[in-house]
Amino acid sequence: MDLSLEDNLEEIDPPECLELLRTEQVGRIGVIDEAKPEIFPVNYALDASDAVIFLAATGTKLLAAVNHHVVFEVDRFDPDLRSGWSVIVHGVAQQTDRVLEGEQPLVTWREHAPFLVRITQRSISGRRIKMNPGVD
Repeated sequence: MDLSLEDNLEEIDPPECLELLRTEQVGRIGVIDEAKPEIFPVNYALDASDAVIFLAATGTKLLAAVNHHVVFEVDRFDPDLRSGWSVIVHGVAQQTDRVLEGEQPLVTWREHAPFLVRITQRSISGRRIKMNPGVD
């Protein structure tokens, strides 16, 4: 029996979304810059309040994100198992210098990224897809 794509999608509840976010270190932040959507990869972690945090340098990403609504996305796909998941966080980004106890280690690939940005969640959602083996 051939299942449609809808039959292969499963909603992920918010607590599991947070657990999945904790398994990765790179996500993508979506912002609006000069009326255009832009997406930037960032190294991130979750802080003790489950907010997404990342470091940024001065530039478009920082200016378009801070004090604005943003979207943050992380995913994983296993081509051998033909399965994967995606988690989306909507929220407002704020620059901060406060580090909350219990944060995951925050790694950055940039040599000079002095600004700590926190995305306070307004919503979090996720979906998992599992394809049937042998179906193209």
